[in-house]
Amino acid sequence: MARSMLIQPDGKIIVGGSSFNSNDWDFSLIRFNTNGSIDNNFGKSGKVMSDFNQSGDEAESMAIQSDGKILLAGSSDSSDASGLIYRFALARYKSSGSLDSSFGNAGKVIVYGLNDAFASGIFIQANEKIVVAGYSNLNGIILMRFNADGGLDNSFGTKGVVATSIKGKNHGQAKSIVIQSDGKILVAGNSDTSLTNGYFNFALLRYKSNGKLDSTFGSGGIVTTTIGDGSEANALTIQKDGKILVTGSGIISAQTFFALARYDSTGVLDTTFGNGGIVAANSIYPYNEAYDLAVQTDGRILIAGISTYNAGSDFAILRFGTDGKIDSTFGASGIVLTTFSSPDNGAYAMKIQSDGKIVVTGYSAGIIGVARYINDQNLAVIDFPFLKNSVSVYPNPVNSVCTFEYELLKEETITLELYDITGQLIKTISEKQSKTKGKHIEQILLDENNSPGNYFLIITNGAQRQAVKLMQE
Repeated sequence: MARSMLIQPDGKIIVGGSSFNSNDWDFSLIRFNTNGSIDNNFGKSGKVMSDFNQSGDEAESMAIQSDGKILLAGSSDSSDASGLIYRFALARYKSSGSLDSSFGNAGKVIVYGLNDAFASGIFIQANEKIVVAGYSNLNGIILMRFNADGGLDNSFGTKGVVATSIKGKNHGQAKSIVIQSDGKILVAGNSDTSLTNGYFNFALLRYKSNGKLDSTFGSGGIVTTTIGDGSEANALTIQKDGKILVTGSGIISAQTFFALARYDSTGVLDTTFGNGGIVAANSIYPYNEAYDLAVQTDGRILIAGISTYNAGSDFAILRFGTDGKIDSTFGASGIVLTTFSSPDNGAYAMKIQSDGKIVVTGYSAGIIGVARYINDQNLAVIDFPFLKNSVSVYPNPVNSVCTFEYELLKEETITLELYDITGQLIKTISEKQSKTKGKHIEQILLDENNSPGNYFLIITNGAQRQAVKLMQE
């Protein structure tokens, strides 16, 4: 399963995560050529798997050094009398995919002495020191800094380790890390501060380069933000103007929304963005969560994640303007949903290529899935799509009859379905009909007894789907 991704200077795509070796999970890497084929010059037939102590190993984050070496960070488990114990784990690879023997123990590092610990973010400083963020169920948010050889940096925190328990509680979780240009360290994650319903808040922390909390940021270096009844942060990035973006999910009226928040450089919510600094957006489905984000060169914001419905889940990409409003020119009303041959899909990582194309990776039916999208700044369609251009529906709003237009790149078997905003199937308009290459115009009859409001019209060829939002009066 893919959890992270990098694009090399030569355009090749490295996907990092975990793969099952018939006994347990291992760290894994796969490298793709620019056309999506596996690069057989990397590792063994394009793939690498690394085992720690014949235990379950899960890689969550990846970084690439200036010399092209690749770092994977995650956790490794082992057993004792009390059960499974998870520890921070790192591996470093040469650009060829072989483990780098000059790092740690034959290319691998496990940090002992801190149990039930999970690494989830990694960032390389300008001096090549390695900062890893994560959490411990016993100690809260954890930062560790390593020297270039894999040894802990004793000049950072306490013998290389910093533990932060937000407001005295030990349930803080770090999920993402970015280092500012001034060397200060930003960490985004979750805390249960002030909530009694079992949900989390967004948590944003800033540390000085020595590992001490930065008192000029938020309250003593910490900011917590609740979105709806509860929220979880999974990723952050810094805009060119220094403002901070954090994305994840928020629970509102029993539905889970994509959540996005923007802060100024001091940790205060940016009231010029969204609703008081916060954006909550849904798709056609009831459960949505963002796991990564990126900022285009024009300042518009992309988030990627998972949109879940009764029978499965899709890759989801959304685009927002610089003010936080959903960008309706992107995909179908600002959203692109993608399924593979399996109905069980989800996106965890996203990067923007130098040519503007969007690469997203995650899982499909438990294996690694990668998709690339053409991004002309006004439209996103999957690379090698089944539709030539964006679909359209008119009139919109509609009373009972509307016209649906689309163009196929080749002969396809097409299904049209209507969903409400909770993801419930309202009507199958046509099912598995053979359609020729070219333009098609369909007259669609809606039930006049439908409740007024927003609906989504889905066109799918069984492997990919496109959605267009319509309003019934």
